[in-house]
Amino acid sequence: VLSHEYWSRELTSGMRSGYFQEGEMEKRAAIFQNAQHYWFENSGHMVHYDEPDRLANLCMEFLEEKYD
Repeated sequence: VLSHEYWSRELTSGMRSGYFQEGEMEKRAAIFQNAQHYWFENSGHMVHYDEPDRLANLCMEFLEEKYD
């Protein structure tokens, strides 16, 4: 079971939607000067577990671009 499948079941209680409030991600990203946002369609909060290769590639590309 992928984490997004688990959490989509867990967060359907009506108490929480599982989504950030509008503008929340933009506020968080604005704190970091070099932030980049990527959406992983097939992942939940455990991106490193659900899509480790994609995450590793994005991290390496970021580090090479910003700190090479």
